[in-house]
Amino acid sequence: MRRGKAAARPETKKSAKHQDDAEPLQKLRLIQEKYRNILENIQDVYYEISPTGVILDVSPSCSRISKYRREELIGKSMYDIYADAKKRDEYLKLIRRNGMVNDYEIVLKDKDGAPVHCAISARIVKRSKETDGRIIGIMRDISARKRAEEALRLAHDELEKRVSERTRELEKANTVLRGEIAERRQIEKILKRREKELKGKSLRLEETNAALKVLLSHREQD
Repeated sequence: MRRGKAAARPETKKSAKHQDDAEPLQKLRLIQEKYRNILENIQDVYYEISPTGVILDVSPSCSRISKYRREELIGKSMYDIYADAKKRDEYLKLIRRNGMVNDYEIVLKDKDGAPVHCAISARIVKRSKETDGRIIGIMRDISARKRAEEALRLAHDELEKRVSERTRELEKANTVLRGEIAERRQIEKILKRREKELKGKSLRLEETNAALKVLLSHREQD
């Protein structure tokens, strides 16, 4: 008589089902851990903002470019952090029109009101079944670059100022020199005229002297 296959025990089925359910959860935990490690170690600032401007998430690196802690920023309106409302509106108009921005320079306000120059690369993520619509992006601190650019601009302006002052000095010296040359030429003309006059007088004196000699000679003969 052939024996039928042994039926699987309930414990085995339960264990297999538990393992099948655990695998997706394990993968999800690994993904979340990987995402969290990236978020905590990223040098630039990663952020997520709701369509109304509320900060949904931000990487801990925010404390590297500002005095804010991550906990202080989450839930805060991003609109309150822009230093220039006009520049903020331009940024929002641009990202809504194009769906993204790349290296858009903007100035934010730090916790103490100090300006923080940043370059933003962001895109709009449309609403789906899994997530609501939001803006996600990377923010890079460019304050050091801006300070270097400002220092370069000041140095350039100082150089331009010195060149301008030196040019004026040279123009003034050139004007004085031209005046001196003109004066010298005038003096030379006067001296030449006087020399000519003196030569004429000398010639007339010689003629007068010769005439006197002749006259005296005639008187002596008489």
